[in-house]
Amino acid sequence: PPPPPPPPPFFLMIRRPPRSTPLYSSAASVVYTRQELHDSPTADADTNSVTLKWDAADGASDYLLTVQYKNMLNKWVTYDEYNNYSTQGATTFTIPNISDAYWVNEFQAFVVPFKGYPSSVTSNIINFVPANLESKVEVIEADAAGIYGLDGRIEAPAGARVFNLSGIETGTENLPAGIYIVVFEGKTAKVIVK
Repeated sequence: PPPPPPPPPFFLMIRRPPRSTPLYSSAASVVYTRQELHDSPTADADTNSVTLKWDAADGASDYLLTVQYKNMLNKWVTYDEYNNYSTQGATTFTIPNISDAYWVNEFQAFVVPFKGYPSSVTSNIINFVPANLESKVEVIEADAAGIYGLDGRIEAPAGARVFNLSGIETGTENLPAGIYIVVFEGKTAKVIVK
């Protein structure tokens, strides 16, 4: 006699019970009104810092700050740890210790109010270049200071410091092609190496 047919496949279906309350309230967006990030940040020459201020949002217990800079590929990249960074409820925040290499980069910033969860309403986005906020570093034409980008190296006066756009000091020799920041006697220049 032929063998008996195999048993039919067995499927176990597990259903998740319905959630009694949603994770996020659909009314969250009405808790907040859009607050303004002041379009006038200030710079402190002694501490290499930039201070941002914004208006308080009704009901917010905290604010999540995002700060980005434009890299050499012209893309916005998070600066340091400031991606949804908690300001502990403060409406003023100082970005400390910005290196000379970043001081001439373009930055953008915005905040999101928080009350149990982030709001769907963000502040306006402001753009700034720290060097333009205060005359901490004089930005000059490289040629005028005797600074030149050459093949794989930069010619600069003795004592000049060279940084890539990630803020890392590189020296003047054996450089890959790209844009560099040269700092000399309190002045800063952008140089292209081929």
